[in-house]
Amino acid sequence: MAAQSIYPLLGVFISTLLIFGVLFLRKRKKARPVFGPREDYQAWQQEFDTDMERVTKADIRELMSQINLPPSVFDLFDEKCTDAVMQKHRLDKDYTYPYSIIDLKKNEQDAYHIDRYKPILAYAHATIFAYDTLKGGFTTYYIEGDVDVDGECFTWDGLFCQEILRWWEYEIPDEDILYIGEYFGLKHTSQILDSINAAQGFSSEEQRIRWKNETLIKINGIIK
Repeated sequence: MAAQSIYPLLGVFISTLLIFGVLFLRKRKKARPVFGPREDYQAWQQEFDTDMERVTKADIRELMSQINLPPSVFDLFDEKCTDAVMQKHRLDKDYTYPYSIIDLKKNEQDAYHIDRYKPILAYAHATIFAYDTLKGGFTTYYIEGDVDVDGECFTWDGLFCQEILRWWEYEIPDEDILYIGEYFGLKHTSQILDSINAAQGFSSEEQRIRWKNETLIKINGIIK
């Protein structure tokens, strides 16, 4: 009887292992390959170095100049931000070079529609801020997710509407939020911050989405 009673538990255990195994593989499907012998890494590095089609850091930097992003964004991109306020809130580490996309071979970058969406910054190495070359605006996507090619496209200020709310929810003082908005070259930080303070936060996701949509309309933050 004891042997029979353990069989269902073994079945549950094996099923759990299989589920976690599938999730692990899905999570890693777009990550940089895991190498075994040194020769495997050297072969990959050689392919990477000779991949003339991949979008490089220099390509993105040139694009950032063409679309006239603020000089401060270049400091974050180059991982050379020395601003005291940004450092105080660790935003110099949170917003940084999107290596998880740029440091891939072209066939790996293609999973993120790299020819259309050019990665400019990464938040916490997980959320990618990208320039949409088709619509001439900005969007975000998650490194472990799929790029929504039918999603909304934002102005530079529209892109940071959600970020300003994030800074407020992280209890960054208003005066610092205004400074950080200026650091990023935003024009509507004060207006957005006033609307957040007026609402005093949001008790549901529906309220948050409604606030965001209404705010984006007020600041003309959406590109059609």
